Amino acid sequence: MMATILPINCSEAGLTHYLQQVYSAPLLSETEEKDLMSKWCSEGNIEAAHKLVVSHLRLVVKIAFSFQRYGAVLLDVISEGNIGLMKAVKKFDPNAGCRLATYAIWWIKAAIQEYILRSWSLLKINTTSLKKKLFSSLSKTKAQINSLEYNKEKIEHSTSRYLLSLDAKVDEDSEVQFSDTISDTYDTHDNTIADHEEGLRRKLMLRCAISKLNDRERDIFCSRKLANDSVILDDLAAKYAISRERVRQIEEASMKKVISAIHAQDSMSLYELRVIADSLQPQTT
Repeated sequence: MMATILPINCSEAGLTHYLQQVYSAPLLSETEEKDLMSKWCSEGNIEAAHKLVVSHLRLVVKIAFSFQRYGAVLLDVISEGNIGLMKAVKKFDPNAGCRLATYAIWWIKAAIQEYILRSWSLLKINTTSLKKKLFSSLSKTKAQINSLEYNKEKIEHSTSRYLLSLDAKVDEDSEVQFSDTISDTYDTHDNTIADHEEGLRRKLMLRCAISKLNDRERDIFCSRKLANDSVILDDLAAKYAISRERVRQIEEASMKKVISAIHAQDSMSLYELRVIADSLQPQTT
């Protein structure tokens, strides 16, 4: 569809360079967007389609970042989202009563979700609830696309608050964009369970990581990093008859050990983490 070259999205170019290209592309006014869409739909103008795609690449990036938890390479996720965006440009009806971004967001999400599911075995994600949540999200995304495709007379009412570009500021003095105000209305029982299990998994990972510390390291780490009211360095220095600087060094070294241990457990399932946690001695700190 798009013969004109898009900003390079590859590991050689690097994420930072790609983002610089994407965010340097100008946003389109509603009038400019309609004019380009008219040229593309009525004349098949490839350059017009290219401009429509490039001006919305930042929307793909924003959506792609929301899928980081699934373990896929971000540049790959962005590439798949770009494919979804191009499909949206190809299928968009300029008379639908909404901006392209409002329509494209669903195609971008569907493309990314399908890619992650196709690549699941390569991503080393052992949390079944996350997979179930992604399946549920994809089903609802596709349902939304079908709704937009076959019930276009409803679009104007349901998306009237998004007629501006999703990258536009809420007001002149604000840094908040309209896309930042979009909330996920699809919270389901499965999603709630998935979130609960993911939270439990993180707690177990932290507990197992802390068990790698000796008694003094664990006490200092928990007192400084996990306590509701962090214990000051002077109090810990007096407790262990060491200097404030030595307490700070132990705190820093303990943090590095905990982070390293958490990374080492990242591929473990919730069941494996529970077995390890259950085998640990109760901690008094």
